[in-house]
Formats: sequence, structure tokens, C-alpha cells
Amino acid sequence: MRTLLPLWYLTILLFFVSCTSPKRQPNTSDKIQSRTETRAKDSLRRPTQTIDTTHLNVTDTAQNVIAHSASDSVWIRALHRIPLPEEIEQRTQINVYLKYKTPINGYVVTARWMPFDPKSETGYIVMNFRHTKTGRTFHYINTEKYNNYNTDQITFAQDFTGHRNGDLHLLDYPDPTQENNTSYPTDATHPLGYRTPFQFYDVDFDGTNEFILSDWGQYRGGNQYTAYDIRPNGIKRIDYLPINQLMNDTEINRIRRTITLHLGDGAYDACTLYFSKNSQPSASPAQLPELPTWSGSTILKEYARATQHPFRLDSIHAHHNDSLYIYHIH
Repeated sequence: MRTLLPLWYLTILLFFVSCTSPKRQPNTSDKIQSRTETRAKDSLRRPTQTIDTTHLNVTDTAQNVIAHSASDSVWIRALHRIPLPEEIEQRTQINVYLKYKTPINGYVVTARWMPFDPKSETGYIVMNFRHTKTGRTFHYINTEKYNNYNTDQITFAQDFTGHRNGDLHLLDYPDPTQENNTSYPTDATHPLGYRTPFQFYDVDFDGTNEFILSDWGQYRGGNQYTAYDIRPNGIKRIDYLPINQLMNDTEINRIRRTITLHLGDGAYDACTLYFSKNSQPSASPAQLPELPTWSGSTILKEYARATQHPFRLDSIHAHHNDSLYIYHIH
């Protein structure tokens, strides 16, 4: 019995040690790398939001991937020759190629869209515009996140299984003149198409069309639009009032050369600002009113800071609670 007792204790001890020995912890550097990659990936995606798919025709052929042809290889190679800015991560592995079936305002439009991951609705984009008659080209690059009505048709299609590198889609252009949205219909004074990703329109009344790009934000006043001058060496953003505040509810009167902005912050705070084109750029007036509304205040401060105004602010209608305040700017 004396010889068996130590062996018995030894067996129990070995069993206890094997059951309670600590598990291997992941390497600390692995955990830091994992967290860094997660933050980097999340920072590329826009905040989660509810996508309004009621304006999407997901039964359209836009989401059908087609095979590349020899002619497709020509414009795809041209897209890859456009240098990518440093802001676009070179590790992007997904390239989705887009081409509109017919020229828009004389331009053949192709794009290299780089979704952030196989199921992402946003990504980087390089869009190329080549005029069929003059051969003139310009391109637009988004280094943050981009999507539009057509790309949402792809991503939110019922049979969508994910973006794959090399996918090619032929797209139908949602012409603003064919807009069927009841909330923001197009007419003579509302020419910006709600579903239209981009269009060409003379928004500054200089006799030539500008390149107008939608952010597809689907806000309360519609989408926001950025206007660009088309120049021989590319495009340049128009960053002065009121053209830098265009939305679907903006009124544009080409005959009177006026632009009217509508802003609101709830039912009891709204502001309408009336602008007209100057024959010559003018300076800011000596004094501007102090509005009783939050709406319009930021616009008024921007107007006061500018030294030259291609458009003159003529008047302001501010609605605060049940009162209407009218200001004529001299």
C-alpha cells in the first residue's frame, strides 16, 4: 500500500494540471492588427442608413452581368490608365465596370467602380466622359464613397450575390425629362432629375452646359447637386452661392436668370432665399439682416464672407413659428 499511494497521488496531480492549464492567448500584435484592419474597413463605409428602394426598378437589366467583348477591353484599359489619387487605397481588389448604353449629351460615359467589399453599396469611382464628335474627354473621380440610382439597382437587386472583380454592367440612363418620381418631379423650373446620377445643364446662365452631379442623398429636399465647369483641361467645381446649394426643390428660372433656394428645419422654421444673376460680379451689401430662423443663417453668413457675387441675393422670406419676415437686400 505504501508503494501505490504516491502513484495514486501522482496520477491525480497530473490529471488536475492537464485540466486547469491556461489556454494559449492570441498574439498581442495579431489583435492590434485585427482591430486596425476593422477600423480602417469601417471608416470606408458610410454610416448605416435606411435605403429607400421604392425608387429602384430592381427588375431592370441593369444588374445583369455581361461578358467582356474586344471593344469593352478598349475603354476598360482607358479607365485603368487614369491615375488614381493617393486617397484611393491601392489594395482595392474589386473593379466593377459600368457603361451607359447610349451617349449622354454627346458623351460616351464609362466608369470603374470599386466597391469597398463584395456586398457594399458604396465605393470609389472613376468616371470617364468622351465626346463622340469632338473626341474631348474629361473624368470625375470620387475618393470618398460613391453610389447612385444605377449602382443601387445592382446592389439591391433581389438576385444580387455580391460584386466580383471584373463584373461589367450596361446601364440605362435615367433621363431627367423622364422622371416619374411624384415627390420631386421635373418641370421648367425644377430641371434636376431625382434619379439622374449626372446631367448637363446651363445652371449659371452663361450659355454653356455645366456638369451637374447628384450625391443620391435622398434627403428631405431631395438630393444635393454639385456643379462643375467643363474646361479644356478637365472640370472645376463651382463653389459660390447659390449654385453650391442646389437640391431637387431648388427653383431655376433660365428666362429670368434666377435661382430660389428653399431651406427648412422643421415645421416652424423655414427660409426662402431669392437670387438673380448679376451682369457683373458685385460686392456684399454693407448690412445684412439677422434672421429669426436657423434656416438660412449659414447661407447668409457665407454670402457676407464672399467678396464677389456672380449672383445677387435679392430678398429673403423667413418663416418662424406663425410669423413671416420679409427682407429686401439692397
